[in-house]
Formats: sequence, structure tokens, C-alpha cells
Amino acid sequence: MNMKKFLAGALAVCLTGSLAVTAGAVGAIGKYTPNDPHNITSLDNVTSWDQDANNIADKEAGIGEDTAASHQIPIKITTVSQNPQHVLAASVDKTELTFHYTFGELIWDPVTLQYVQKNPEKSAWTGDGELTVTNYSDVAVTVTATTEGNELAKGVTMTLKDKTAAGDGQASASLNIPSAYKEGETAKNHAEQGTFVLKLTGVPDPAVGRNGAMQIGTMTLNLKKAALQ
Repeated sequence: MNMKKFLAGALAVCLTGSLAVTAGAVGAIGKYTPNDPHNITSLDNVTSWDQDANNIADKEAGIGEDTAASHQIPIKITTVSQNPQHVLAASVDKTELTFHYTFGELIWDPVTLQYVQKNPEKSAWTGDGELTVTNYSDVAVTVTATTEGNELAKGVTMTLKDKTAAGDGQASASLNIPSAYKEGETAKNHAEQGTFVLKLTGVPDPAVGRNGAMQIGTMTLNLKKAALQ
């Protein structure tokens, strides 16, 4: 696949942290309540202490063992980025779009000095008009496409549309492609895609492309940060 990048890319990073805390032999601290998930003890017969809850208990003050009890406490953080620098980056999967037009039987008209189709119902366009855009940016983007024909495009109409959109194409079309940066603790960053469809209709000049592909126009793509971000 021919991948043509037209901008540079960047990724953003977020962090989480955790720490396990282990308690050694300690005296009887805090108030112990049986079946309280905040308390961890090695005692078989414990009634109560006279201080606050959420503590680690040993047999009695001043009497310890190598490891009387342990309890893991999660340590969490949140992060805030101050004015992150966004980078717009995207690529297209083709460097050109080529179509083929099959004429019905052609007859030379000596009056108009042009070929005329004897059975135009047998004519047909073929070709791959799909162009996929991949977004590597850390923000959602809007890609707008327009076409412009040259003097060889006489008789040919070019229309564009988003592949996911219903209806006929227009003179221009836009893709709204999500960000490659994904928020959330379990999210994984990945590039996102959208696809334009270019369609050709009409009847070209029979002399155009007879001896090989000839360029009849261009498609221009404009990339910008999507609105409302």
C-alpha cells in the first residue's frame, strides 16, 4: 500500500501509579471491629481497642512477631497537562486515482469532425475512486476535498462524498475523523480513518486517454482541527 504522509505526527501520554505498603509488628492501635474490611489482624480472639478504626492490629501492645499482619493500600494519581501542543498529522493511501471509460461503437462524423457513439447505452465508467485518509493527530480533524478539472475534462463531471454518507456526491466533501489519542485508563491510542469516494459521470473526449492514462484534473485535500474541541 502506497502511504503518502503530508504532515508530521505526535502522541500524548498519561500516567497512573500504585504502591503496596507492608506493616511489620506493631502495637495495638486503633479500634478493631470484627469483619471490618479496613482492619487486618493475625489474632484469633480480639474484642476491641479504644482508639479510631482503619488500623492494623497485633496481639497486644509491646508483644510482636516477625510479621503480625499486612495490608495493601493503593496509591492513585491524576494528571493535568497545561496547554498541550497539538500536532496535525495524516496520510492518504493513494497518490493518484485512475478511471477507465468504455465507449460503445464510435462513428466518425465528417461534418462535426468528431466521433459519435452509435450505441451509448453500452458505454460505462470503471475504476477505484476511493481515497482513505488516516488521522495520526492527537485531536479530531476535518479533511475537506475538492476537485478541479483541466481542459481534458470536457464532458466529464466529478463528484465527491464521504463513503459513509447517503445520497449523491457533491462538488466537495468533508471527513470528520476522530483523534488517535484515546482517554481512559484502559484506552489504547490508535489511528483513525475516513474514506472519500470520487465518482465520474458524463462522456469524455474519445481522444483523451486512448494511448494511455492522461490527467484530467486534481483533487485537493485540506486538513484542519475539527471544531468544538
